[in-house]
Amino acid sequence: MELVWIELSRDALVRNVTVLQEQLPEGCDLAPCVKANAYGHGAHEVVSFLQEHGVKWLSLNSLREHASLQEAGLSSPALIMGYVPAEETPRLLRLQARPFVYDWERVRAMSRYAEERQSKLPVHVMVDTGMTRLGVFPEEARSFIEQLHELPGIYVEGIATHFANSDERENSSYFSQQLHTFEQVTAELEVHEICPPYIHCANSAVSLVQTLKVSQKLVRPGLSLFGEYPSEEVKANSQKHGDALDPVLSLKTRIVSLKWVEAGAFVGYDCTFQTARRSRIAVLPMGYADGFDRGLTNLGTVLVHGRRAPVVGRVSMNMTMIDVTDIEDVHIEDEVTVIGKEGEERITAGELARLIETNPYEIFARLRPSLPKFWR
Repeated sequence: MELVWIELSRDALVRNVTVLQEQLPEGCDLAPCVKANAYGHGAHEVVSFLQEHGVKWLSLNSLREHASLQEAGLSSPALIMGYVPAEETPRLLRLQARPFVYDWERVRAMSRYAEERQSKLPVHVMVDTGMTRLGVFPEEARSFIEQLHELPGIYVEGIATHFANSDERENSSYFSQQLHTFEQVTAELEVHEICPPYIHCANSAVSLVQTLKVSQKLVRPGLSLFGEYPSEEVKANSQKHGDALDPVLSLKTRIVSLKWVEAGAFVGYDCTFQTARRSRIAVLPMGYADGFDRGLTNLGTVLVHGRRAPVVGRVSMNMTMIDVTDIEDVHIEDEVTVIGKEGEERITAGELARLIETNPYEIFARLRPSLPKFWR
């Protein structure tokens, strides 16, 4: 018997992939972002599933992630969005991985490694249109790509950017500015006939609700693949157009202790909660070591028999207490839903994120990787 586990829905993943594919312009492919263990969903299983359903590209953070997936049977080309040292070029070539590039000295070194092996390394140029993160500045993009074309070991396969706040529909001016900048860059490259064949910039928020002028060949959805929305604004807009997503992941646990306590009893570390009445307190064998954030202390709820039970007392490393006083017929080893649907109630990663002022990405990414996972 598992005490804390994850359940994943194949039907929901199929539905989400279908919704996203239906949004694609003609000639454009999905390159789902499955970094960070597929956002806590289990990268090996998710990637295998995506390949079975015709997904041709993937987006990852590191070469280590790619190597791990290759061992598990990855055959799709993959974009490596994080930093890859030049000395890893032989592995890039062997794995057929495409690094994002933006710095001249590293790409020159990559070219030398590739030329020594009589190969060409496909690269994707990252343009910093306003994230102030990785990428060449827009005004440098043309000259950078022209220089790359002179390197015998480099093939410029793609060009990309990333948006800072594309999920904020009510504050879209900065997104529009970034998009306009990227469109200007690609237009200039096309005029000079050096625009790479693969153009990509759309994440989950953009792929669900935005119409772009730039002719994309790849789209990089992440969170939406797993049935969550980057923001409530994106959710409302998407559902208005009939593009509802289905959550893939449910997080479950069980009750391992039940006791009645009198009014005035303190619950958990630091005495942050005191009962106001005679109460029935249940103990769950999970806590912040499993990814249930300590910030949910006295804020979160879970589902017991389809009803909400509040978290009471401090969330501990491996235990959490809940109040089940108002829920009938509760027993030791009863199943509890932490994320997911039970009866008419549903708790989403987005709901938990709002309670602790973060985002669903972090809720998923912090799930303990070793939690057992069961596909349904």
